Amino acid sequence: MSSPDSNVVRNVAEFVDSSSLFGARAREDEISSLADLHRARILRIDHDDAQLAAQGCTWYEVKASTLRESDLSLIRDKAGISELYEVVVPRVEARAHRPSAGFHTFNVNQIDRGLRFPIPKFIASLCEHLEVSPSQLTPNSFSSLLSLGILLQYFRIPLSTYTLMRLIQIKNLGPGKFYISNKKELGFIGGNPSSHKGWMSRYFFIKRISSRENPWGCNMSSMSSPECSVVRNVAEFVDSSSLSGARGREDKILSSADLHRARILRIDHDEAQLAAQGCT
Repeated sequence: MSSPDSNVVRNVAEFVDSSSLFGARAREDEISSLADLHRARILRIDHDDAQLAAQGCTWYEVKASTLRESDLSLIRDKAGISELYEVVVPRVEARAHRPSAGFHTFNVNQIDRGLRFPIPKFIASLCEHLEVSPSQLTPNSFSSLLSLGILLQYFRIPLSTYTLMRLIQIKNLGPGKFYISNKKELGFIGGNPSSHKGWMSRYFFIKRISSRENPWGCNMSSMSSPECSVVRNVAEFVDSSSLSGARGREDKILSSADLHRARILRIDHDEAQLAAQGCT
């Protein structure tokens, strides 16, 4: 006869094997169920998109978000989103221009091109001046502005809206979409991809948890006719800057030649200091 101890061991082993098998099957069923749900969501989105597009609706009225709940942790990690923000995946019937109350719309490709939360103050100030929401900027707009910000900080030039307006160009890519790029004179700043396939469908809603009336630092609401505001503000800036003339140190950086000259001066200064210290 087998001992009581061996019976206990055998029974426990059989239970572990059966429970492991049951757990694995449950997990497989859960994964299969989630995949089926996402597949059904995508099919509905494709159907609705086709109907709305046939009716002549604009992109933000057509595009539903194709993100899934499992994407939220990656979004939080990559964008540096703290617990001060609430992030949700939009429902199938939701649209980019109609976020839930208190929420604002951003997309994953903007994060891929450098968007972080909180939004850098110099970008928020520029958007406030242009009267557009940061969420209306194309993904490449963020990498262009951030690379320009790094360059200006390197040369210790203030990141003011006035300086940025002398170095950027703005294009309206259709209703609710704006592309901010560096002027041709700054062509040595590059690296942006030529396209972001499907980026308009990869959006999420985010809310800043704060008692302040507007914790974002700029107007986050989309304008009824934003392209008119941008054109007007750019025109006013050009007129005012033409009349006002030079404005101190900020006005010295007007072209790539000036930037290169500043770089050479900085190099000469550093080399003189290091040589005086006896460095090789």
